Amino acid sequence: MRFSPSQLEDLAPAQLPRVVVVFGAEPLLRKEAEDRVRALAREAGATERVLHSVTTGFDWSELGPGSQTLSLFASRRLVEIHSENAAWGRAGSDQLKALAADRESPDFLLVRFGALEARQFGSGWFGALEQDGALVEARPVGLSALPGWLSTRAQRMGLTLTHDAADLIAERMEGNLLAAHQALEKLALTYPAAQIDVDTIVSQTSDDARFDIFRLVDAALDQDLSRAQRILEALRLEGVEPVLIVWAFDRELHRLASVAETRRMGGSVEGCLRSLNVRNDAARRRLGGLAGRLPKGRAHRLLVACRRVDRIVKGVDPSYRLRDPWLALNWLVAAVSEPSVSIDARAEWL
Repeated sequence: MRFSPSQLEDLAPAQLPRVVVVFGAEPLLRKEAEDRVRALAREAGATERVLHSVTTGFDWSELGPGSQTLSLFASRRLVEIHSENAAWGRAGSDQLKALAADRESPDFLLVRFGALEARQFGSGWFGALEQDGALVEARPVGLSALPGWLSTRAQRMGLTLTHDAADLIAERMEGNLLAAHQALEKLALTYPAAQIDVDTIVSQTSDDARFDIFRLVDAALDQDLSRAQRILEALRLEGVEPVLIVWAFDRELHRLASVAETRRMGGSVEGCLRSLNVRNDAARRRLGGLAGRLPKGRAHRLLVACRRVDRIVKGVDPSYRLRDPWLALNWLVAAVSEPSVSIDARAEWL
């Protein structure tokens, strides 16, 4: 029997299998699964907890028949066996098989270890635990699935994440679930029962840095290259995360490309700006004016270039010759600020 960590949340105490094995490469999900098993076992009457940490030289006789004595006040126990690498040896393997097969025992058994090697999945002790118990594997959450994971977890905390906010948190945490969970906890304490959008996420950065991120994008869209480069260097020295800067550029270049396309098709620029939720008068003038000055297709190519830089910043595509995120950002600033820069030609060294 196999469970995902999330499925444990739906179990009632009476449904808890007598033997539960928690393992996998994701430490946060492992810990939460273990905590859930302990809570269910307590509710099912296991008022005593016995912990065995398996290290080199561990005496497996501690888990033999003589170790089954209950305390005066407990009718059931939760017996836990912890090992990081599941290196049980022959004695350990035999003892685990015997414990898993002992259906007469009133005790719950929680076996915990880390990630397994491929050969260990085919071992006799693993097969015995799988046959007589429930396996809970804590797998890493991939980057593509992380926004959905964040949104679901945020709902449990009383928060609502917009899609863009979930994407931004996922990008900033780069698959670190513990850091992502802590970020959600901070948001839940600061903005209880709120809807969290990207501006709220960016507000977690210092006020000065947040202001400079938007000043940088505005300077580039105003085609003031020297000013934009000065701001970019200040942000680098301050230690601002490059992913935040890329996000800010991506948002504005998406708006710029939409306005430029609307203008090309003869549509209403004002209507387009309203639909994009651009309310600031200066921003409306900036986007509308620049969309009219740029050569045909330039805004869309800038957006594509921004998303290439995004991949460099995240380090997800080793095919790019340019690996330094700040050099990539400097190139993007130049491309946005100087319409004379040939994006395709300049991008050959990316």
